[in-house]
Formats: sequence, structure tokens, C-alpha cells
Amino acid sequence: YVFLKGDKGYDGWSDDLHRMSEYSGDNVMISGGTTDHLYFFYNYQRNPNNSRANRFWRNSYRAIVGANRVIEGLGEGVSAEQDQVIGENYYIRALVFFQMGNVFGRPYNQGASNPSVPLKLTSDIEDLPDRNTVEEVYDQVIADLSKAEALMTINNGPSFASREAAQALLSRVYLYMEDNAKAIEYADKVINSGRYNLLSSSQFAVMNTLAPESNSEAIFSITLTKGIDIPGDEDWFTIGSFYANIDGVGWGEMYASQTYLELIDKNPEDLRRSFIQPQYLLDDN
Repeated sequence: YVFLKGDKGYDGWSDDLHRMSEYSGDNVMISGGTTDHLYFFYNYQRNPNNSRANRFWRNSYRAIVGANRVIEGLGEGVSAEQDQVIGENYYIRALVFFQMGNVFGRPYNQGASNPSVPLKLTSDIEDLPDRNTVEEVYDQVIADLSKAEALMTINNGPSFASREAAQALLSRVYLYMEDNAKAIEYADKVINSGRYNLLSSSQFAVMNTLAPESNSEAIFSITLTKGIDIPGDEDWFTIGSFYANIDGVGWGEMYASQTYLELIDKNPEDLRRSFIQPQYLLDDN
């Protein structure tokens, strides 16, 4: 999972995925300008020299090749524990290919024959595949997740891949393909596993403070541990640091947008309001 977490808990795959996915949406706004290339996701300026997009591409294939090495090096059927590890790596490969396809390829319903990302399925550094189609990437993701679902029989909590995590992601994949029957089938598998429960209102209101193992809704989380993944004061550079400044830590440059605030204010009981803490500047005049 190291490439998904990033070096020292920041600037990793999940960090860049979040910014590429969220900053170009309508839910957030930035307080000003920044020289960080994340700004180009925010203002829709796409260019091939974006360091964050390049790093996301690079870390994606580092994670994929790492998963390929494990898949190639371990034999199935030796033990449940070894099958679990193999299944976890099929899951990681599928997760990364799926998210890469979302970023660098068109949606499935806009044409399955459109180009997407290259399917790198070996650890051979000389193996440099061309771009595959959207359909081929989806087919590979489904094949990998089905394999992961069959191999994983151990649930070590949301910080690790599991059979239910594979089923949940399969549900999302089929949803994006507009195969609603399959999406419901795999969502039901997760629901009927009995491992997860919706949070109560009081718990949901503080969900952003819950560790994954304390969140009964968490199915799979890329978990950062203070002192291990985030040494010293490096939490200045984690995903949440751009949204808030807490006890002097964090940039606090990204805010809930006006359109988002207006949306949740339509219902006074909308618990998402609890995630937003207004900050006020005093006018000396």
C-alpha cells in the first residue's frame, strides 16, 4: 500500500487522486491563487506538464507493478493467508486501473471503444503496452476484482482489502457501466455480509474524526498512521491540511463552495453541516 499512501503520508497516489477528482468539482473553492500545480485542476487548465498529474500516473504504475510482482511470485492454494495476500494485490491493481481510467479516459457511456490507459499486467520493465480501450480496462478491472473476491477469505478491517471491499468496488464499476442489476447484486452482497452498519446521527456528525476501525460504514480505507506514515510535522501536507488550520497546522486554503452550502442549507437537519466550521476575519474598522 506504500505507493497509495505516498512518501511520509503525502504526495502519494491517494493524495493526487483526491485533488484531481475533487478540485474540479462544484463542492469546493480556493481562497486565492497558488503556484502548486493542483491549481490547474481547480481552474480546468489541462496540460501535459502538470507535476501532480504526472506523479499520479507514475505512482499508479508503481503500485500496479508492485502488485504484479506479488501476483507473479506467490502461488495460489498454499494457504488462506497467502491467497489473501494475492487477492489483496488483485484488488489494488483493479482499484488503480479503475481510478486511472476515470481520470485519463472517457466515461463508459460515452463510448467503450475510446482510448483509456495502458494495461500493464507484468513486472517486466521492458513490457510497455499501448493504450487500451475503455472497455478493455473495465473488463480487466472486473476480472481482477472477481479474482480478488474469490481469493480473499480473511477480513482484517477497513485498512486492508477484503472480499467485501472487492464486492463494493464491483458494485461501483457496474454502476459506472450503467448495469444497475449487477450494481445492486454486489451492493447487496456487502450489505448482507453483516459486517457493516450505517452510523447513527450522532456518530455521522463526527465521522470525519473517526478512525477507520471505529467507523462501522468503512469498507476500505487508505489509512495514515501518525508517527509511522506521518512522521514529525509532515501532517502539514496531508489531504485534510489544505481544508483546515487546526492548532496552527494546515493551510486552510480550500473552502466549501457557496453552491454546496446553499444545497445543504435547504435541510436544517443535514448533518453534513457539522463538517464545516466557519472562520471569520475581524474588521479592524
